[in-house]
Amino acid sequence: METLIVIVGGIVGTAAIIVPLAMLRGFVLSTMWAWFVVPLGLPAIGIALAIGLSLTVGLFSGLSPKRDEKPWVQIAAGFVAPLLTLFCGWLVHMCL
Repeated sequence: METLIVIVGGIVGTAAIIVPLAMLRGFVLSTMWAWFVVPLGLPAIGIALAIGLSLTVGLFSGLSPKRDEKPWVQIAAGFVAPLLTLFCGWLVHMCL
């Protein structure tokens, strides 16, 4: 019974990290798309489509976390990287 609780807890904990991270990455992708791709004549994409694109690219990119890093470092990096990308994109967007 304890093993089942640990497994369910791991699944719920993982989903609690993956869902907000996917939403953040989708928001960043749709925003960057609106800033840099829509002016080229392509249509805007919504957050849901951007989440799907982000997950698909992540699936095929083959990036895996380093095993020697602590889990909280991997989680923090997962949230900081999209925010840093959005900030850098915003700076470039302001210069255009």
